[in-house]
Amino acid sequence: MEACEPSEASYAPGESLTVGAVKLYNLSLGKGWNKGFKPLVSSCPQNPWKGYPVILDVNATRMELMRLKKRLVIARRGHKLLKDKQDELLRRFFALIERAKGLRSQVEEELRRAMTGFVLARALMDEQTTATALALPKVTGEVKTATRQVMNLKVPSLEVTLEGNALAYGLATTPPELDSAVEGFRRVLPRLLNLAELENSIGMMAREIQLTRQRVNALEYILIPNLEETIRYIGLKLGERERGTLTRLMKVKEMLEAARQKA
Repeated sequence: MEACEPSEASYAPGESLTVGAVKLYNLSLGKGWNKGFKPLVSSCPQNPWKGYPVILDVNATRMELMRLKKRLVIARRGHKLLKDKQDELLRRFFALIERAKGLRSQVEEELRRAMTGFVLARALMDEQTTATALALPKVTGEVKTATRQVMNLKVPSLEVTLEGNALAYGLATTPPELDSAVEGFRRVLPRLLNLAELENSIGMMAREIQLTRQRVNALEYILIPNLEETIRYIGLKLGERERGTLTRLMKVKEMLEAARQKA
């Protein structure tokens, strides 16, 4: 297989590029990191980072060198903070997944038992008796919503309060299977809301992890290497200028000494 060579290109929406490179390039555009940024975008799907790092389009001056060094220090510090944030988000993410898995199993089991009891009750009762027993709601519920802070995320929190007697119908005309089914549905409702809260938190945390990972990759594979390469390039240019200046001064000195000797 021939090696893929990078070619100079600029990204426009809809172009066919490696998905990961497109996401990180879009991120760099959104954060303003592409000032003077002329990347070498590779079409090689095996290595989306081929063509990096690149030299930023800046003036090779000492002031620019000092500015880029300060920017590099901030970028490395931000990369470390984002990396720590990503690790902590992943730890809490997997902990939430384990909780949600256990709670989902309990909810599904309780719902299965309640539905089994309700199906048996429907088989033992006629339709009119079932409709009469369940016609009016005997239990009222109130759901309180709030938010709690997880890292920099505000995840929803649900709390349900149930009041009333679920078995407020005539017990003489209904089988015990209906009683167990109604009580089962009453017990599973708070856990069902808790499961919804957990799964919503997992979805929000997954999106935040993806965004944080994109930022970490953009810093690690694009911004920091580009700054290091640009700093190295400016250092070489300044050294070359100093050597050229020194050579010209030595040449002028030789010419002045030769003129003095002739005089």
